[in-house]
Amino acid sequence: MNKELDIILKEMCDRVGVAFEDVDFQEHNWFTKHRWTIHQEEDFLKWLTNHLYENKEARSVILRITSKNKKLCKQGAQAFIFNYGWSYKESELTETTETIEEKN
Repeated sequence: MNKELDIILKEMCDRVGVAFEDVDFQEHNWFTKHRWTIHQEEDFLKWLTNHLYENKEARSVILRITSKNKKLCKQGAQAFIFNYGWSYKESELTETTETIEEKN
C-alpha cells in the first residue's frame, strides 16, 4: 500500500481501537468489519480534511490534485469516508431513527 494511504487508514483504525496490522485491507468489504459512532466519523472527517489540506503528498495520492483548496479537500474526505468509512454502531442508527421519527 501507499505510505499516505497507510497514514489515513491507521488513523481510522486508531479511532475505533483496532490495530492497523489486524485489518486485512485486501479483503473485500474490509470497512464493514468495525464500527464507529457518528461523532467519531465527524472527528475523522475534520482530521482527514486538515490532513489533506496540509499534506501535498496526501492530496496527490487521495485526491489526485496538488492545489491547496480546503473545499476540495473536504469533498475528497467526505468521498473517502462514504466509500471506505467504518459502518455505524447499531445504537447510533437507532438513536438517529428515533430522532427523525420524533420530528415527524
